[in-house]
Amino acid sequence: MRSIVFSFIILGSVFAASMARPGNPEVIRLKSTIALPGVVGRIDHMTVDRRSDRLFVVALGNNTVEVVDMKLGNRIKSLPGFNEPQGVLYVEKSNRLYVANGGNGNLDVIDGSSYKRITSIPVGDDADNVRLDTSSGIIFVAFGEGGLAAIDPGLNNVQYTIVLPAHPEAFVIEPGGSRIFVNVPGKEKVFVVDKGKRAIIDSWAIGEASSNFPMAYEPAKNRLFVGCRNPAAIVMLEAKSGKLLNTLMIGGDVDDVFFDAKRRRLLASCGEGLVSILSENPAGTFSIEATVATRRGGRTALLIPDQDKYVVAVPKNGNADAEIRLFSLAGD
Repeated sequence: MRSIVFSFIILGSVFAASMARPGNPEVIRLKSTIALPGVVGRIDHMTVDRRSDRLFVVALGNNTVEVVDMKLGNRIKSLPGFNEPQGVLYVEKSNRLYVANGGNGNLDVIDGSSYKRITSIPVGDDADNVRLDTSSGIIFVAFGEGGLAAIDPGLNNVQYTIVLPAHPEAFVIEPGGSRIFVNVPGKEKVFVVDKGKRAIIDSWAIGEASSNFPMAYEPAKNRLFVGCRNPAAIVMLEAKSGKLLNTLMIGGDVDDVFFDAKRRRLLASCGEGLVSILSENPAGTFSIEATVATRRGGRTALLIPDQDKYVVAVPKNGNADAEIRLFSLAGD
């Protein structure tokens, strides 16, 4: 029965993509392309220093972090010496960069001015996504076969670990609240963690979908948007009860999902070589507004809402260098 449901969903996805308006300039506009010559292999997550318009790009396959000046449109520096870097976080207050290495399980702390390594914090194997809890200043790192490590950035050590049933992917810290929403694709669920209790307090199914990797959260309407790869969809959940609200079809191999609150849009970067853009209507439902071509493998993205920017990282493909594509968001 599940395979039959998937067949209908996949057909719906193909139909939705075929009906999308390709590259509508009123929706999203390519502003510049910044080449990353010499960068090979997979590109993972990104973070931004808003004060200096620096973009930090984790080149997992290259074992480097690429530093890009978005204002001048060039690469400032390529930082070597990482071990399968995956997650990355820049903290403006301390001017420090945190890089999670999947290969050795360390969280490297880098000075944001000199780019020198300050220390390396052992977190656990397959260290991945990194997030800052702005209310407490604690940095959380997803790792291993099931855990979130809480890092004190003042002491540079692991304060405690929250156990999960399998490897966590994207997670969202509830602004001003006590909950953390965590994608655990190995269990095909979203787990809800309480920071104070340091434990799981709930788990939510994601319908017929699976391979739930990226996630976005909208506090205003208390909704979670869970990106899934099988089938290619965004599952929308009510973030109080976990109730399934809708399933939205997108492009294949999604790796990042963002909600643009200003324009009431979802942006999903997909490894098949496109960005699916869905707009919300007054009734609260979403539909495909545009599909913007990138390049196969270009599935990592970053929304910078206060600067009306959207960034997609595109890996090397044949003779074409890896690059950063910087988009401006239109339709105000």
